[in-house]
Amino acid sequence: MAKLLKPSKSEDAVDFGAFVLPGKAAWSVKAGLYFASWYFFNIFYNVANKKSLNALNLPWLQSLACVAVGLPYIFTMWAVGARSTPVISKELVPAIAQQSLLHAMGNVGGNVAFGAGALGFAHVLKSCEPAFTAVFSGLITGKWDHPYVYLTLVPIMGGVAYASASELNFNMLQFVAAMVSNIAFSLRAILGKISMSNENVRKVSKLDGPNTFATLQLGATIFTIPAVIAMEGLQALNPPSHPNWKKAIGKLDHSGTLITDGYLWKQLILAGLMFQLYYECAFLALDAVSPVTHAIGNNLKRIVIVVTSVLIFGQKMTTQSMIGSSIAIGGVLLYGQVKEAYSGKAKAASKK
Repeated sequence: MAKLLKPSKSEDAVDFGAFVLPGKAAWSVKAGLYFASWYFFNIFYNVANKKSLNALNLPWLQSLACVAVGLPYIFTMWAVGARSTPVISKELVPAIAQQSLLHAMGNVGGNVAFGAGALGFAHVLKSCEPAFTAVFSGLITGKWDHPYVYLTLVPIMGGVAYASASELNFNMLQFVAAMVSNIAFSLRAILGKISMSNENVRKVSKLDGPNTFATLQLGATIFTIPAVIAMEGLQALNPPSHPNWKKAIGKLDHSGTLITDGYLWKQLILAGLMFQLYYECAFLALDAVSPVTHAIGNNLKRIVIVVTSVLIFGQKMTTQSMIGSSIAIGGVLLYGQVKEAYSGKAKAASKK
């Protein structure tokens, strides 16, 4: 069973004793479990996160919960040996600090965007992240993709612009916060790939995908704490003493549920835990499939979240907004496929 759960793109058969599961079937089951868990935890994260943001309107505190609540889980995994403890050298500290800061900025930007307006539309804006990654990657590394790859950015930007023009709940704060999040996460991904491109460094530091994320969660927590104090006051670190917490008590949420202390603690902790778990499953899924398949899955996930937000929170979208959103998300899918196609051609040409 452990072999079945181990992240790998290989197709090894799994012996259960009573029967042997063929390699292809094992891989399909494994990948399916990863994606199902990823979507499951992500839906719960978005719902709990939005409920907390609606009740408290403390996006900086919410961002701290997202990066800090999962730390006991991370430390436990290291302590019991379920995951190798990272070995951080002095040479890696500046790179990890830089990426941790970007991780914190991206997380805060996302939470400000999620809290400022409709959850579904915030995810449409967040779907532009690959476009920023494509441009920044060329500017930073000097390695540019084929022009057709950049041409696929047109429907992404155009779709978002078209949807934004009619979005009933559109506001500039949500738009700017989502773009800040996109920029930060794009730079984090690019700089992370550069710093960890040396295989020897990866082996010595033991910074595989999940461990890298765990390290960034710890670093982002350190950066986010003073930011919470600066933006929402020292009381935010003791939530029940914050005026927003006291104002929320006794009110009803979107479904008519009474907001209590227990309700608020539940949403904060649940959001943070689900954030940690959905990222863990996302990394496992990435290890099991190709980057393009993973990218497609990520954007299909956004469609699921958009639909979920409409059903749970009743946040309606106009016809124009739905059309624009569909064009944007379709553009992201097209971007991934075109990028992979031309990357494959470039690799084949280099081998000749």
